[in-house]
Amino acid sequence: MAKNCGLGKPVYVWVPAYRLHDGRTKGKGRGKIIAFYEQNQMPLRVSLVRNMNFNAHLHRQAEFFLLLEGEMGVTVNGEAYMVREGDMLAAFPNMVHGYQSEGENSGIMIIFNPELAGEWNYKLTHFTNGQPVVPREQIHKDIPYCMESILNTQIQQENLPLLKGYLLVLVSRLCACIDLVPVGRKEDFDLVHRALLYVTENFREPLTLEQVARELGVSRYYLSRMFSQKVGSGFNSYVNSLRVGLAQHLLENPALPVAQVALECGFESLRTFNRAFQEQVGTTPREFRKQFGA
Repeated sequence: MAKNCGLGKPVYVWVPAYRLHDGRTKGKGRGKIIAFYEQNQMPLRVSLVRNMNFNAHLHRQAEFFLLLEGEMGVTVNGEAYMVREGDMLAAFPNMVHGYQSEGENSGIMIIFNPELAGEWNYKLTHFTNGQPVVPREQIHKDIPYCMESILNTQIQQENLPLLKGYLLVLVSRLCACIDLVPVGRKEDFDLVHRALLYVTENFREPLTLEQVARELGVSRYYLSRMFSQKVGSGFNSYVNSLRVGLAQHLLENPALPVAQVALECGFESLRTFNRAFQEQVGTTPREFRKQFGA
C-alpha cells in the first residue's frame, strides 16, 4: 500500500516480512526493501504498515507515525518510549528513530520533505521535537483525519495542492501540542547521518569503528560517543543487527549453507555469526531455518 512519487537517490534497507508487513504482504519468508528517497521533486511516502521493526535510522524528511491498533516500542535519539493505540510518533528531520514490535499492531506512516509543509518548513528544519511521542489525549482530531486523507489520496502531481493542504493542517495542529526545541549542532546530525549511510552501504564487508571514523574524518572516540547518544546502540551492536537482519532473509534459501550465509552477511567466522544471531533473534541460525521449513 506504499505510494512513492518523484525520482531521487534511494537508501535501501532490507526488512524481513515477519518484522514489517504492509497490507498486502502476508506470511513469513517474504520481505521487502524500504527506500528513503532524497532530493525528490515531490518526496512523499505514505504506507499502512503492520508489526513493524526497524533499526535506528535518520533522514532529512519528517516522519509521522499514527498507531491505529496495538502497541509498540520506539527509540528516538537514544531514548525509549512506548506507543499505544491512538498515540503518534513525530520524528522531525535528522532525529534518529527506530521501531520495535512484540505483538500485533498497525498504523499509518507518512514520510515527507518538510518543504511540502509550506510556512512550517522552518519549524521542521530549525527545531526538534521535545515530545516525540504524542499521547492520543493531546492529539487534535484533525491529525488522524489528515493522515487518513493523505493515505487515501493518489500521490501524483495534480493532487499536490491537496496534499500540501493536508500537511499544512497536520503540522500546524501537531506543533500546537508539542515542545519545539532549537536543534543542536548541525555537525553532529551530519556526522550521524553519514555514519549510518556508510554502515548501511558497507555492513557486508569487514567493518570497524576505526575504519568508519577514518572514512568520516573524526576520531573513533568522538564517533563512538555520538553513535551511542544519537542511535542508542553501540557501533558493533548496530552493525550486527543489520547483518543478522540480512541473514534471516538468506536463511530462507535451503541451498545456502549456514557458513556461506555468515560470510555473505559480513561475519568473519561461523562462531561470531552464531553468537550474534543468538543475541539478536534468541535462537541459532539452524533452528531459525527449521522454523521456516527451509
